[in-house]
Amino acid sequence: MKMTFNKKILLSLIIRFAMFAFVVPARAASALLDVVFAPNPIFTQANFLPADTATGTARVYNLSAETQTVIAEAVHVLDPDNLSSQLHLLITKASGGADIYNGSFKTFLTGGEMALSALPAGSDETYTFDVSFNNINDNSYQGKTLGFNLCVGFQGGQTHCGDTVAG
Repeated sequence: MKMTFNKKILLSLIIRFAMFAFVVPARAASALLDVVFAPNPIFTQANFLPADTATGTARVYNLSAETQTVIAEAVHVLDPDNLSSQLHLLITKASGGADIYNGSFKTFLTGGEMALSALPAGSDETYTFDVSFNNINDNSYQGKTLGFNLCVGFQGGQTHCGDTVAG
């Protein structure tokens, strides 16, 4: 009976150690950055018309002990109809309302990683993304589509693309 009791204690300790060994690294890998998109996904426009604007935000939390450079990048871009050439993008920072980017959406989609701002340790910042459809008078873009994933994260580190975290 004493042998059975010791086996139960040993088995219990092994299970607890195994649970600890698997949980801690998973937390540590994502503990430096958190991004909350609103809405998520940030843009889903079924009927986007000339002169319309779609707005979304990304709130970035720096959970690290160091200042980090926040970046944004479009990946997996599908623009077979060149619709992005008719769109304008304005990216602003909530604190101070400073314009970070004010230009062609096509340029943003093809430009790679863009630095948004430095984010001090333990702080957060909200970035607003406004996409506007140029006010054109023809229907040549009717039924055209554009797809992309917007990723926001730290330069040289993790990024969040909607619900996906990439290393």
